[in-house]
Amino acid sequence: MRNADILWKFLTEINLDSEIDAFAEYLKSEKNRSANTLKSYLTDLFQLRDFLIKEKDSDIDVNAVSYEDLSLFVGHRYDCGDDRMTLRRKIAAVKSFYSFLIRNDYIEKNPAKMLPFPKKKYQLPKFLKFKQSKDFIEIEDADLKGLRDRAIFELFFATGARISEITSIRIRDVDIYKKQIKVIGKGNYERFVFLTDDASKYLKKYLSNRKDLSDDSPLFMNLKGGKLTERGIFYIIKKRSEECGLGSYVTPHVFRHTFATEIMNNGADIKTVQDLLGHKSITATQIYTHTTKRKLKDIYTRFHPHAEESKD
Repeated sequence: MRNADILWKFLTEINLDSEIDAFAEYLKSEKNRSANTLKSYLTDLFQLRDFLIKEKDSDIDVNAVSYEDLSLFVGHRYDCGDDRMTLRRKIAAVKSFYSFLIRNDYIEKNPAKMLPFPKKKYQLPKFLKFKQSKDFIEIEDADLKGLRDRAIFELFFATGARISEITSIRIRDVDIYKKQIKVIGKGNYERFVFLTDDASKYLKKYLSNRKDLSDDSPLFMNLKGGKLTERGIFYIIKKRSEECGLGSYVTPHVFRHTFATEIMNNGADIKTVQDLLGHKSITATQIYTHTTKRKLKDIYTRFHPHAEESKD
């Protein structure tokens, strides 16, 4: 049988494209996954499909994909340079996909059930110190671009919002007078984030210089008059980070970590931080308790009499 015939038979029998499409619809309509999660999972599954097509040289149906096949795929992605976190996400996508196939009677056995995750490397989140934050924010705001960028930076530091949430904000979502903004978080969950005086001030200045202020207009626009994308904001932050001498250290998520660290250092309880960040599970918020340990140690050293004696 010619290679082309084998490939066609494989595609028609395994029918993976249609099953991936069904899974995508399930994630979107029933699980309410975000666009970013959906995009990542589909990319992972199409990589799996392409790997299986390349590896298999005999007739196969969907039930013939084995644990060994999936293990080889994970090893292949490791050889391609995927890091630990990326591999964990790919395995999660594969496991979720095969669980979906089992529940909907596409397959009889789940080859991904025992597929192990690589151990997660524990890493404290990066964040900026107060002076670094101050230096980063304070840019020239003599023109519309400067006002926009200053307002973006202020908004990140004031709210701890995700970049996807900030790019999705429309004019109608902003209440300058109440100093709050409605954002759409993961899973299309709505919440309100709150503005500092400075964030409110620079948003006002930016909007007062904007032409298009219709309700449905994006809050932040590029210089051509279109919606400012996540990629555009990444570029703005990267450029500013280089100007400040911080190199590639600063990303939109560093702002989020800085926000969480600062409010916890100033006494906010973990449940409040969870709500402000829009975390569904408090487990995702608990990592910030570790970033406050240095401050606790400083307080201990300053106020515990025996700790003070040990310094002398």
